[in-house]
Amino acid sequence: RGGAGDARRRRSRREPTKGRAAGGASDRSPCRETQAGGQAGRPRRRRGSMATATTSTTLEVPAKAEEALRSKMKHLAHKQCDGAIRDFVQCSKEAGILVVIKCREHNKRMNECVSDYTTAEVLEGIKRQWVDAGRPSDVGWMPKVTRPS
Repeated sequence: RGGAGDARRRRSRREPTKGRAAGGASDRSPCRETQAGGQAGRPRRRRGSMATATTSTTLEVPAKAEEALRSKMKHLAHKQCDGAIRDFVQCSKEAGILVVIKCREHNKRMNECVSDYTTAEVLEGIKRQWVDAGRPSDVGWMPKVTRPS
């Protein structure tokens, strides 16, 4: 049973084929290459990042800090819009499968309220408060929120 054909098959598995270097880029899939390191020297952009264009009025803060401040901004928005969120939740429980149709106004009010508190201007204000507070690393630090104009 294991004639000369078997030896050739085993050898071809171990040796690279002609025209392709062993361990070269051509035997890696593009997905694996991107996951392994991406483009060298360029920082990865977070999806949905608001840092598209920087002007002289924006504060530069470390990426980790900006992520934490953005999370605090969302938390404050949900806290400020608690009434609108509760109204929508109550409506959705009552409407069941017809939630899209019956709770359209509640959803609109909730989204408007949350979007008022999650703007780039609000984030800048929170960044400024964080810098003015001495860049605290305390997890419990929360900025003061004012109603956006």
